[in-house]
Amino acid sequence: MVDCFPPGSDPAEYVRRLEAETDAQRRRLEGLDAEDLKRVLRDQSEPTAARQIAMEQLFLRFRKSADFGAMQVDWLADLMEDPDPPIADLAIKHCPLREEHLRARVRALLDSPRDRTRADAAHALARVKDETILPRLLEWLEGPSEPMRNLAIGGLQILNTPEARSTLEAAYQQGGRDEKDRTVLAMALLRLGDTRGLPLLEGVARRAKGPWSVNAAASIYDHEPLRGLELLLHLVDQGDDEAKRCVVVRVWIWSRPRIAHPFGPEGIGEARAWIEERMRSA
Repeated sequence: MVDCFPPGSDPAEYVRRLEAETDAQRRRLEGLDAEDLKRVLRDQSEPTAARQIAMEQLFLRFRKSADFGAMQVDWLADLMEDPDPPIADLAIKHCPLREEHLRARVRALLDSPRDRTRADAAHALARVKDETILPRLLEWLEGPSEPMRNLAIGGLQILNTPEARSTLEAAYQQGGRDEKDRTVLAMALLRLGDTRGLPLLEGVARRAKGPWSVNAAASIYDHEPLRGLELLLHLVDQGDDEAKRCVVVRVWIWSRPRIAHPFGPEGIGEARAWIEERMRSA
């Protein structure tokens, strides 16, 4: 779960550098044919940004093709274990798992030493309703690791079978391990249309402390936009510094076009203006 933008010595400068590199690679790859784009995507010596843009361009170019699913398998199946983690993550996320041999390859990644790979693999299998993932999700749910428990909660929510739903419901009714854990459970249930945790989420949001208040408000926004926007505006006005910073970053992620100064002092005013405009349109 993403609380807010990863902290760094200068987030604004980090974003500027990232955007400049992305723009340069996009210009470089502009006009390449499909075979050249595939070569860039598969070339491990290429910068990550170039490979990501090559994948994006292939998707955009062929997404309306009748053979798009087969094309994705051709581009992505061998990249699911790529040594460049962002490329492997995207390949696991976007490779269609319609065939058993592909699902088997992803099941093998459930034992990866890397948390993100295990999460991507579990959620990819859950998206295709592969119920072989259920015992592993239950194991992680009951285990001692908080990140793996959160991964399991997300996987159960995506799987959304009767057993998965009943497991989430029971975990919430039992009170969770602590308030943060119960909040994660409430957010997962709300994504499934189960509102039993809505009062808890609203209480966490109104407390206006740290990223969890923003997570709770954002979850309500996905379910009931106007109510969520009112809570986000409350966080802009009453939140502590960390909550305000995370609201600004959330708005930066959501807004199109993006707000201009997500890491500067102007950001809170821009976030307020975006929220108020959305409230008017809602």
